[in-house]
Amino acid sequence: TALPISGDLTGLSNTDLHGGEEIGVFFGCKHRLWYTACFFGLHLIIGVIPTLIQSFLIWHNFKFEIGTYIEPCLVQTKDITRVLIDAVSNRPRSQRNAAFELNNLATTGEENKFRIVAEGGLQALVTLSLSKDPATQEYAIEALAELLTIPSIQVTFESSLHNFVSFFRT
Repeated sequence: TALPISGDLTGLSNTDLHGGEEIGVFFGCKHRLWYTACFFGLHLIIGVIPTLIQSFLIWHNFKFEIGTYIEPCLVQTKDITRVLIDAVSNRPRSQRNAAFELNNLATTGEENKFRIVAEGGLQALVTLSLSKDPATQEYAIEALAELLTIPSIQVTFESSLHNFVSFFRT
């Protein structure tokens, strides 16, 4: 059947409008609209979900400082006695690691500073600061500088330094 060029199309069926193919109502003349709706709907979902996740993460990150959560985990796993045993060992790598760990512990709070001093860490840090390894020296001196920010530890350091110097004089 030939399609009329102009005029009333109400008398034609769905088969006549699509060149003899029977296309159902779901895929009727609106198949392009369905494709467009699905295509842009998926893009909307793909674009909105990551934006919401990013917004939540940014909002959540501004509520805390990362050190608040990491610092207690790092400090809890350190055994000062074990670190001091490594500090007095003859292995340069163990000494460097011990100086690094003592430096980290000294920077994490006053409680750890007092623990280091109580365990005899001042003498170990002075010995490590005289090491031949520059990295060990740096870590040990940084730890000593951090420990000496507390006046009571300064007094203890002066007395231990006098004992250390008198040991070398004899």
